[in-house]
Parts: sequence; C-alpha cells; structure tokens
Amino acid sequence: MQLIELTLDNWGDAIALEVADNQEDYIASNVKTIAQSKFMPYLEVRAMGNEEGMVGLVAYVVRVSELDDKKPDSGYIMRFMVDANHQGKGYGRTLLDLTVETIKREEPSTRYIYLSVVPENTGATGFYRKMGFEPTGEKAGSEDVYRLTL
Repeated sequence: MQLIELTLDNWGDAIALEVADNQEDYIASNVKTIAQSKFMPYLEVRAMGNEEGMVGLVAYVVRVSELDDKKPDSGYIMRFMVDANHQGKGYGRTLLDLTVETIKREEPSTRYIYLSVVPENTGATGFYRKMGFEPTGEKAGSEDVYRLTL
C-alpha cells in the first residue's frame, strides 16, 4: 500500500470510495474534500492503494502554522476515511502510519499531529486513541481535538 496523488485519471476512483452507512454523518464526502483542496493550497489529498485499487483517502496539512501560528511545529489530518468494503483489514492503521510518515518527511521539525473527531463517532475516537492520539480538551467547531506527540 502507498499514498497516491490524485490525477485526472484516478480521481473518479477516489470519489467512489464510501464510508459505512453508520459513518456518513461523521465525515464529509470525498468530492467535498477534493473540492476544498482546490481552494486551500496547503491541503494535500492522497488516496491509499496499490495496483488492485484504492481503499482510502486522507487530507492533511503539513504545516499547521499556515492555519494557526500558535502551532508552528505541527501537522493536521483534516479528513481520513477507509472505504466500507475495506474496513477491518488493517488499512486504517496503514493509512494513518503512511500519513504521519509523509508529514514528518515533508516537515522534519514536526512534533505534533492534530485531528478532530465528532464526539459521537466512538469507532473513530477509539481507533485514534489506540494509535496514540490523546484528547487535548480543545474543540474545532463541534469536534473534539486530538493530538499525537511524535
């Protein structure tokens, strides 16, 4: 598995990825994520997959200082999803690991990676905690903010 840049040839595969029905209220569609990246030049969007196809999508910011100058040594994961047909197979862990590695490679001074989660999305909060993210007590709108210390 690897992170794949979206292109004219593969973006249709990325928008075909969907979360499970019980997760739809917790995450924006991949169409919205891709569209936002066209107006937010600091937002990187990548699919995860291999020669057999895509299994997930992530949107991240390498330098949070472009959004919040109080966090100069931080990255941010804005969207994170694994297609419903591929959940429970370890792809979420792989996608998160690849994303963290990419942020660290692109900005070696990164000490923290942030993300936010709808509090009712207990599957996601449990997953992120298991992966080392801790709640900060902060809010991003109605979502709880979590931080991974590198």
